[in-house]
Amino acid sequence: MRMLFSSVAGFGSLHPLIALARAARTAGHDVAIATSDVQRSTIEPLGFAFLPAGTSPLAEMIRRHPDVPVPPVDDEGGRQVMQLMFGGIYAELMLPGLLEACRAWRPEVIVRGHLALAPMIAAEELDIPHVAIEEASSGELATREAMLAEPLKRWRRERRLPAHLDLASLRRYLWLVPFPPSLRHDGAPFGPTARRIQPLIFNETHDSLPPTWLDTLPERPVVHVSLGTFAQRPELLRKIIDGLAEEPFTVVLATGAPAVADALGTLPTNVISVPFVPHSLLLPRCDALITHAGAGSLITGIMAGLPMVLIPLFGDQPPNAACAVRAGAGIMLDADTLSPQSVRRATREVLAEPRYRESVQRVRAEANGLPDHAEAVRWLEHVAEHRQLPATAP
Repeated sequence: MRMLFSSVAGFGSLHPLIALARAARTAGHDVAIATSDVQRSTIEPLGFAFLPAGTSPLAEMIRRHPDVPVPPVDDEGGRQVMQLMFGGIYAELMLPGLLEACRAWRPEVIVRGHLALAPMIAAEELDIPHVAIEEASSGELATREAMLAEPLKRWRRERRLPAHLDLASLRRYLWLVPFPPSLRHDGAPFGPTARRIQPLIFNETHDSLPPTWLDTLPERPVVHVSLGTFAQRPELLRKIIDGLAEEPFTVVLATGAPAVADALGTLPTNVISVPFVPHSLLLPRCDALITHAGAGSLITGIMAGLPMVLIPLFGDQPPNAACAVRAGAGIMLDADTLSPQSVRRATREVLAEPRYRESVQRVRAEANGLPDHAEAVRWLEHVAEHRQLPATAP
């Protein structure tokens, strides 16, 4: 069976698709991934067929809408990004390539990231069943998807698709939620097509050999610090570094862009700074995680059993962090009022108090008890063959 996976270009959207695409390939299916051409170098080394679907939208967003901050800094900015970028520019850039890829490659089902409208539009236009993957651990994207109603209506009208489906089309056949219930906020919808599955984790981007310094870490606790690949906030990282300087543990700091590392200046002796390190290699050696609460980083930290200090920045990160705190997995700090002292206190507490690690272990056990990826692939097969949801309990 041919299965086409498609997402917007961001790692937080692409990585869960890669994890499920691997499971589909293991089950014997032909798998291709369609996304922005900036991700070709990530996808092809993994052995997947890459189908180009547009160029990077960020430069185009900045060119067309220079007054809209990306990433957004408030609720109004978030609404504009959802409508103008995800509901507009992304769909516009991706749709021609997706239609061409589907006509040439002829998939029997399309699996898309929640924020990618173009794969759903292409699927509806070509009468291909489609499946969505929730991208926010808290369910925040499902809560905010009404913001996409107007762009979606416009796309349906332009492509001459039935208008009556509207937002219902986003989760028409199957909606996969790869997060445990404890991390979902109470107001997030969980509709009749939703099925929970075990977390979809992939973090092997930036193909390289395992760094040798991992094998020479000192015999003391290790704390990993990362604020993600998108927001470049060296001033926040500097406060974190200053708060953890000379503490009795090793800090592994992932800086991302070289400009961020350059802006940090001289680092304390207990800090190791790297541009990127795969979480699959580092987190098993860690004792705590300081994170922006992006869904991928958050659930990877949970599955590694790590208590967390959560410093959300924008988008789905604040509700993701709030749900993790409610589950007892860590402490949340406000980025606007962050100080070295608050970081130091919070990090000491999550390392010293067993209740945080015990709570993380409970959430991890909950996630491990969900249907596995092989079962999810069987649901994809069912949707492709029968064009309806399999009769399986959520």
